[in-house]
Formats: sequence, C-alpha cells, structure tokens
Amino acid sequence: MKKLIILLLGFTGVIFLLASPSYSKDINELNAAIQAKGARWVAKETPLSNIPKEEWRKWGGAFEDLELLGMPVDASFHIPLSVPSSFDWTHNAGNFVTRIKNQHFPNHCGSCWAFASVAALESKILISYDLPWVDLDLSEQMVLSCSGAGDCEKGGSAWKVADFFKSTGAYLEKCYPYTATDGDCSQAYTACPNWQTNAYKIDGWSLVVNGTPANLSAIKNALYTNGPVVAWMKIYQDFNYYGGGVYSYTSGDYTGWNHFVLIVGWDDSREALRCKNSHGTEWGEEGFFWISYDELYGTGTTEFGKWVYALGDVLQTPVTSGPDLTGEWQPLTVKETCKTTSKTKKCKIAGTLKVHNTGDQNAPLSYVEIYLSNGEDYLKRTSLGKLKVNGKDKILKINRSLPAGQSASGSDIIAVIDPGNTAVEIDEKNNVVYESIP
Repeated sequence: MKKLIILLLGFTGVIFLLASPSYSKDINELNAAIQAKGARWVAKETPLSNIPKEEWRKWGGAFEDLELLGMPVDASFHIPLSVPSSFDWTHNAGNFVTRIKNQHFPNHCGSCWAFASVAALESKILISYDLPWVDLDLSEQMVLSCSGAGDCEKGGSAWKVADFFKSTGAYLEKCYPYTATDGDCSQAYTACPNWQTNAYKIDGWSLVVNGTPANLSAIKNALYTNGPVVAWMKIYQDFNYYGGGVYSYTSGDYTGWNHFVLIVGWDDSREALRCKNSHGTEWGEEGFFWISYDELYGTGTTEFGKWVYALGDVLQTPVTSGPDLTGEWQPLTVKETCKTTSKTKKCKIAGTLKVHNTGDQNAPLSYVEIYLSNGEDYLKRTSLGKLKVNGKDKILKINRSLPAGQSASGSDIIAVIDPGNTAVEIDEKNNVVYESIP
C-alpha cells in the first residue's frame, strides 16, 4: 500500500533614557511602559535581548521587495468569504505547522527569508496530503546555499525563494543540515546526489498583499483556504523582549532591519494574528507570537504584512521518516460462527490480520485494537511488539466471543493499528482496516 507523507536593544526613547546595554537590565521599566500604553503583551529577557547595536543587522534579513510593486495581488483572496472568528493551523483539525527552528544557531545569520519560506512549504505539504502532526523537516541551508535568493549578511527575498521552489524545489534537512553560513550548494549533492529529482516543488506562488495597506480579510482568506502565509515586518527594539501576549510597538528605535515570519492563524477576540518565528523556542511563546491587527501595514509602526506571500499547489508526493504500520485482513478468514441454545444465541468471530512496517525506522512497540462497527464494541487489544523496517510480518489470530445474544453479522471488524501512537507513527492514515462480516 503506497503511503503519502508529505528581535533589539537599547532603548533610547524618551521613556527610558538609557544606553543600549542598560536597557536589558530593566525589564520592569519596559513592562511599565507597556502597561502605561495599554498594550497587551509582556517583556522578558530573551536570547535576543542583549544584541549589540552594531550587530542588529545580522538578526534580520528581509529585503523590501520594491521590485514587486505594481504586480497584481491574487484576486481570489480578496473575494468576500465567510471565515470563523478564530482559526489556527496548529490545532484546527490537527497540527499542520512544523516545529520551531532557530536561524541563529550555530551562528548569527540573516536567513529569515529562507526559514519563513521553508516553514510555509512544510505546512503546505502537510495540508495538501492531510498529514497532521508529521514533523516534516526540509533544508533551509539548501535554500540559503542554492537558491540565489539571499545570504546571511545582507538577507534575502521570500519571493525569490518561492521562485526557487517552483523551478527547483526543496528537500530534506538531512541532505544539507543548517550551518548558519552561506555554504556551498555542492554539499547538498554530496549527501544526496539526486535531491533535485525528489525535491518538493510548487506550481507557483501569489501575492496577498503587495506594498499597499494590508487587507486583513484577504490575509484571513488566504490562511483559511490556502495555508500559512509568509509576511514581512519591520523590527523595533522592544520586539526582541517579547515574552507573550499580543505584541504592538511600545518603545525603542527601529533596528534598521526587517524580518519574514509565517502567519499561522488569527483570533478576533484577541484582535491579533498568530505567527511562527525563527528565533528558537526560548523566544516569545515557545517560538510563536501574537501581533495586533493595529500593527498591519497602513496603520501600524511595524508595517506588518506590507508584503504577504502564498504558495501554490505542491507537485511532489512527500517522503516521511519513521515507522509506518499497515495491515490487512487475510482473505476469507474473517467469519462468525454462532450456536443457539434454548436461552440465547452465542456467537464468536475469528480472523487473521497481517501487520507490516513499511516506514524507514523500526517500530519499538505498538498495538492493535479490535472493534466492531455496530456500536464500536471493543473486542481485544494485542501487542505487536517490535516491528522492523520491511521485516517479518506480524500475524495476529483474532478469536473473540461476543456478548450473549449479540451478532456481528452485517457489521465490520475494525483493526486500529498503534492506537496510542506508541510507536510514534509517521502516518495514522490507513491504519484502520475493515472487513464485512456476512
């Protein structure tokens, strides 16, 4: 059975009157300023709190895409659409957002343009193939070294990465692990000579916002119908101290650099968009942040969403990494036998189930639970033990008596493989097998 896997520091504003190194020592003053302004977030020390001013530019990396001005936005996202008051790709119908990464480890690198774009592609793949909770890990270094879209020192353009996804594609992290340097594209071919053949491509990309006042409705529509989108923003000093809540600019200088992030959802009750950042899990809300609608370009200081990009359809079936358990009932083996006495009818069902590990990692421990579809009556839980990759099939003999008077005739016998996800399955699809009982 074929499987589918698919930030700043030193505030010189009138409130603080402090030198750059001193600012990080008094988080209380920043929090007091936040409260005085009526903002809805809290400041804390973060890995970005004490960056020297002369290094600010190393922490951003988003070009202003002025050459795109005049290019039309995608009209389909600007058609009125009824959407819920809140939506988030991390938990609506499963998590389709991959884990938080850090563009500044092991070195400082202005590669947000690569990280936000790769994050968008990873989510697009999971959504396209309905693979929630799969932690697909594509290589940002491959984009940094091979796309020509930018570099660590000066930064880059997200739209050029999108062009690279269309022409060439992106592939797995293991083929070119992140070094936070410009690197050499040839290293990708050394580890994975045929990576371009298997690369994940898209059929195109489009603009949701293009240098004009941001349209919140269009951003929501693009999120809801197409998946997480890449957004541009300016970075001010206080953003590096973000510790939670709904961020809005409070105080501090413009750092001189800009940033790309991934918008993953919104909440009208908070009047905010939720975003995935690329500064590790110790920054913000475990790597994520909320930003106020008031910060959108056209009204907000940070000009959030001055450019917003959406990826097109995915052209490559995803490859996964992990155990993947599949099963099938053996032909003509599932049956029911009944005996009728003067008091009641007693029935028994029997069958043979074959389970196989078609993934690329061994399954340490897993189970099968057996149910009947008429009321989902629980029949049996059986340990499969360990299943090696493409190893010997596990053959389970199912023989279970039903409650007195109950018959399974006309119902399905259902095998739920690894129901507790004990084996850390990469794909929970096709793990339920049905067989009609005469």
